[in-house]
Amino acid sequence: MNNVSYTRAVDILLLLSNLFILIPAYRAYKWNRYTRAILFFTETWASFFYHACDSFNVCLGLPFSMWHVLDFLFATWMIWQAGLYIIDFKPRWLFLERWLFWLGGLFIGIFIAAFPQSQVPILATAGFAFLIVALYWLFYAWYAVGKGKYYKLPKYNWDYFLIGVMMLSFSTMLFTVQNTWPMGYWGIHSLWHMMAGLGMDWLIQIKEPAQWWQTADASIQQRIIAPVPVLTLHKKQPQFTRKRH
Repeated sequence: MNNVSYTRAVDILLLLSNLFILIPAYRAYKWNRYTRAILFFTETWASFFYHACDSFNVCLGLPFSMWHVLDFLFATWMIWQAGLYIIDFKPRWLFLERWLFWLGGLFIGIFIAAFPQSQVPILATAGFAFLIVALYWLFYAWYAVGKGKYYKLPKYNWDYFLIGVMMLSFSTMLFTVQNTWPMGYWGIHSLWHMMAGLGMDWLIQIKEPAQWWQTADASIQQRIIAPVPVLTLHKKQPQFTRKRH
């Protein structure tokens, strides 16, 4: 295989590796985590066309720099939402998760605009998300012990949790070292796409599929915007039995 054919082959493999992120997009959709499903789906195609523009000059009318920003924005946002997903938000605090989700995306966008060609935003977001999660669990344990209550872990699938966190951590490590080996960049970056997609798929499954009334959108509308009677349908309704005469 000559150099041109080899280069085209690895470029195509790099493009196809982006499709692994569609796996957690579909899982999030099936789990009724619709905002996350949209985020994963958007990142799939932002990254796909970033590499298509770079390798094949297929840019769909946008400059390469714009695809670069979009790819980094949604990829970094995925890290932030993963940290939030690990936190066990109780039903009355679901609105807080949504606000943190969107505010995080806003600040990530500002951060990337300030450092457009740097890996600092994605590494800083990963570090901050880890810090937030660690502080949450420390506070969770301190509060449980201080109240004299038995410390109960959330009802997560902890096997999936371990697999997902390990794969996502490995994918973050791959991202940090991919530029140290120019000849193997395509392989490391492709593996990063695959590990990130599969790791996120495992992580989504640590929780049960959400009911429609459990979504953060419903909680925001109910608690902040305006109470809507239909949002109370999840409450247990009295059951009537037919009496025999």
